[in-house]
Amino acid sequence: MIPSVDPPRVVVWQLTPPRAPGGSLRPAARDPLELTARERRQVVRALARSRARPPVVLAVGDPAERPDFDAIVEQLVDRGFPTVIAPGASVYLSSRAIRHWADMGVAGVALKLDGATASAHDRFAGAPGTYAATLVLARATVARGMRLTVRSMATRFSAPELPGLSVMVAKLSATTWVVQFPIPRGRLARSLPMGAPRQARVVAWLAACAAQAPFEIMALGAPHLIRLTHPKPDGQTVPAIRDGQGLVYIDHRGQVCPSADLPLSAGSAVQRSALSLYRDAPLFRSLRDPARLGGRCGTCVWHAVCGGSRARAYAATGSAWAEDPHCLAQWPS
Repeated sequence: MIPSVDPPRVVVWQLTPPRAPGGSLRPAARDPLELTARERRQVVRALARSRARPPVVLAVGDPAERPDFDAIVEQLVDRGFPTVIAPGASVYLSSRAIRHWADMGVAGVALKLDGATASAHDRFAGAPGTYAATLVLARATVARGMRLTVRSMATRFSAPELPGLSVMVAKLSATTWVVQFPIPRGRLARSLPMGAPRQARVVAWLAACAAQAPFEIMALGAPHLIRLTHPKPDGQTVPAIRDGQGLVYIDHRGQVCPSADLPLSAGSAVQRSALSLYRDAPLFRSLRDPARLGGRCGTCVWHAVCGGSRARAYAATGSAWAEDPHCLAQWPS
């Protein structure tokens, strides 16, 4: 049986070209193929044709880059989508923007925090002052009654910061901590991911943290976390969020992909609803089919609820259905 979460638990819409992890805070170069304002309106209308109303995360480097940003937010909110704004860098924003978003009915804000101290975070962000700015925005978000999500990268350099970050996430009264394990794609990204044994130790630490944390922990790129937070797989276990399972990604060109790290397109969100593609497109259905998985992932008893990182398998082998090379089955739990 093909496990499916219908609708997806989250829709991520990348409005501007993404910035490389650990790269410059300057906006990414504009892409001549990115969606026009009219096409973005069509994406929202297509989403609204479904009865489902999953949260929509708007990923944007600097909201000022998009003259129609407020219009997109208003369209989503008016149609009943819980809307979360994920800015690329806090230095572009002020508490006034947070108040404005709250007045528009935005459900939450997702802020990047990659270090437990100003020196650590600002060094990774590449600009001084971003740590202080992030804390100001985080507190303003909670004060205005919106849900705060903290987004952190788990890299070979930032992993030592995670314990301190967990304390900060609790102090900021965040509801969710998204810890992203980068996929080795491109020259810069290849220097960031940690080795498989170290990732296994970090995931085990996250499981211990999740047992007592006052916030939800989501490990992107490491669905293995579910193996340590649940005693055994059964029909009641909700599958981990991973590429194409519980997650659908719309890139800045309108292509609907399983995630930002798995650049395989199922079609255009302008021509067909991303929710429809998530549910019915062969690409998404096959990614949710445990019978398609190879190697250790294919024989693992957790394949239906974990399934491994399809993006990491694709980066390592060229096949999105191959074994995840960082699978925890290779080490004792």
